[in-house]
Amino acid sequence: MILFLMTRKQLATPDESTVFISLLAAEGVEIEIGCYDDISAFVSMKERRIWIGTKDLREYQAVYFRSLSGSARSVAALCALYLKEHDVPFVDSEAAASQSFSKLQQMYLLAQHAIAIPATFHGKKQHLDRLLADRTLQFPLIVKGNVASRGRDNYLVQSEAELQEVLQKKPSGFFIVQEAIPNQGDYRVLVLGGEARWAMYRQRMNNETHLNNTSQGAMGTVVSLDDSPLATVRPDLERAAKLLGRDIAGVDVLFHQETGAYAILEVNRTPQLSNGAQVDQKIAALAAYLKSLQKVDDGSAGH
Repeated sequence: MILFLMTRKQLATPDESTVFISLLAAEGVEIEIGCYDDISAFVSMKERRIWIGTKDLREYQAVYFRSLSGSARSVAALCALYLKEHDVPFVDSEAAASQSFSKLQQMYLLAQHAIAIPATFHGKKQHLDRLLADRTLQFPLIVKGNVASRGRDNYLVQSEAELQEVLQKKPSGFFIVQEAIPNQGDYRVLVLGGEARWAMYRQRMNNETHLNNTSQGAMGTVVSLDDSPLATVRPDLERAAKLLGRDIAGVDVLFHQETGAYAILEVNRTPQLSNGAQVDQKIAALAAYLKSLQKVDDGSAGH
C-alpha cells in the first residue's frame, strides 16, 4: 500500500482526490489517501514515532508527497526523516532536503544524533492521550506554539483540565507539547561558525512564571563557557548547530535541577543579537566572527 499525502486543498479538488487516484488504481497501484493535517509525531531520546491518523507511517510500502509547498513542506521533511530511518521509500526525495527546520524537525534530528532533548509531541489529541495514559508523557507539561518565539504562546500546564483550556485557545495543530524539565534557569549560547563563543545564563525573577526569556523579564548574566556546566556539553551544542546548518545560532539549553542532565530546547537561527540583554557583548562576539570571514589584505593587491 502506498500512502498519498495531500493538503486539504488538494483533497477538495476533484482532479487530485478522485480522477488522478482512479487512473492509478486502474493500473494496479494500491493507494491510500491521507492529509498532512492528520500527521502526529512523538520524539524522545528513547523513541520516535509518526502516525497518519492511527496508522504508523512504517506500515506503508511507500509514501508519495503530493505537495511540498507552504506548511506541507515542513511536515513532509519531518516524515522523510522518519521514513528514511526505517527504510521506507518516499517521493520526491526533495522532501528530505528541506533546510527550513520546524521545532519538531529540530528535535527529531538532535535525538537521532544522540543530542539530548525534552520529549516532544505534536498532532492529534488521541495520540497525546495515549502517551499520557501509558505515562510516556507526564504532567507538568510545556505547551507552546509551533512557530512561536521569545516566550510567546508558551504555557506550563499541571493537569488535563489546564491542558484542555490551553489547547482550546488556538486552532488544532498550533501547539507542540513537551515534558517540563525542572530548572532554576537556562542558558543561551551563541555558536558562531561552529564554535561556542559566548553564553548567558537566563533566570526568571520569580516562580510566578516558568519562562526564562529575557524578553519576558528574566535576568541575563554573562557566564564563562569554561567555568559553568556548559563546559561538559559544549561539543553537543556545537554539533547541534552544525547538524542544522546554522553558522549563526543561539542554542538554548537547560539542566535538570535535580539530576544535572542537560536538554537542548531549541537552536535559533535568528537569536536576539541587536536587542534583549547584553547587546554590546553579543554584537562584539558576532563582529569577531564576521571579521574572521573577511579575507586578509596582505598589501599585494594591484601589484
